[in-house]
Amino acid sequence: MSGSGRTSGWRPATDPRPATDSALSNPPLSLDDVRPAGFPARRARLSLPRRALPCETAGMGQTRGRRTQSERDEMTVEIGYALFSAAFAAAVAFGALAGPALLFDLPVTIEKVQLAAGTSLAAVLFIFRVASVLVRFRQAAQPSQPGRTNPDS
Repeated sequence: MSGSGRTSGWRPATDPRPATDSALSNPPLSLDDVRPAGFPARRARLSLPRRALPCETAGMGQTRGRRTQSERDEMTVEIGYALFSAAFAAAVAFGALAGPALLFDLPVTIEKVQLAAGTSLAAVLFIFRVASVLVRFRQAAQPSQPGRTNPDS
């Protein structure tokens, strides 16, 4: 096949570079060489600084470094408590407000209003309870400032 007039090495039909007989002189193809005409060129990536992981940021009384296993366990327990207590409070509020609509035969308009109000109140109460428990936990974990005296002493 060497006498057939074909050149060695495969080239795209739209390649502006001339084909040569030596496969070793052809540089490797990049994505820009084989990209169809309608596709945009590849953009260069920006090098942004790495975002800090949550365990590397200051909090829970630490100024640097990672949290200990006991601190992570304490936070897990507190998050679980916040979610369960918020779910219980939301269920009680929903039952108190929307319960009559579910138990008794009321007009359709009153049923819809009570169900909507109960659902809305339960959702707001859930979010408020979770946020208040976690904020209180975070504030309790911050140590007092050294060198200052306690005003109660």
